[in-house]
Amino acid sequence: DIQTTSFSTVPSEGVLPGTTNTPPALERSDVLPAIGLVWNVASNMSVRLNYGRTVARPSFRELAGVRTYDPVLDEYIVGNPRLRMTDVENYDLRWEWFPRPGELYSVGLFYKTLENVIEKEFVSSRGDIITFVNRPEAEVYGVEFEARRSLDFISHWLREWTLGGNVSLIESEQSVSELQKANHTRPDLLGESRPMADQSPYIVNLDLTYDNPKWGTTFSASYNIFGPRLIIANLAAPDVYEQPAPQLDVVLVQRIGRNLRLKLGARNLLDPEVERTYGEDKQAIYSSYTRGRSYGLSLTYDF
Repeated sequence: DIQTTSFSTVPSEGVLPGTTNTPPALERSDVLPAIGLVWNVASNMSVRLNYGRTVARPSFRELAGVRTYDPVLDEYIVGNPRLRMTDVENYDLRWEWFPRPGELYSVGLFYKTLENVIEKEFVSSRGDIITFVNRPEAEVYGVEFEARRSLDFISHWLREWTLGGNVSLIESEQSVSELQKANHTRPDLLGESRPMADQSPYIVNLDLTYDNPKWGTTFSASYNIFGPRLIIANLAAPDVYEQPAPQLDVVLVQRIGRNLRLKLGARNLLDPEVERTYGEDKQAIYSSYTRGRSYGLSLTYDF
């Protein structure tokens, strides 16, 4: 059960200005079945088949008919009290092989169907305020590769080092409705379909880890990058996409005696330019900024 009450002096999505807005509560009881089948091909190899239903609920901010500032998007947003929950059907097939303890090779296929997808959209063709809307349906499918291996196959001196990562290749699609075309001032910019919002066509994660229990030392370096993803549906120009921005983080943890742990961390060492552009092909810059690097130091005592 989700109930919002809001008051706004400016027009909002489906809200009269100057009035207290208390839309009907979002009330639902969901049965979310899940089933899994595991076939142990060998003692260290298995095939998994899974199905499950899930839901995505709108947040208070997405529902409340008031205008607020979003520091992540660097935009003003207005909630939509008429939002509905998203229903998701999930199908997964995965092959896994564990050649040695701590090592893994796997390939997975996945397919998802979504109804009432929640997406960010500009309130008007001026493109200065964002709201949230439901899209009728979308589908997502793809393949994921994952591997983790000790580096002792290179040299015995590297036995404490492991290299791992995963790569996901993803296709997402939702139909462009006649209503979307009617609300767009440039319907010629719209095709029959477009990607689902916030879904990248690829995601890459890599990590290098050093773990020496004898010395009490752990070090890890992780790298992440994602493909260009639709973040805001436009009503008068090409949609706004967030372009790839690689991230590199490192963490060092050192045990001192029995009870003390010293932790050093550094995030976003590459500090790339974060670009949002009109169109996936960067037709023009919508916004550009850097997040900056961050460093952390902590000392923990365990009783």
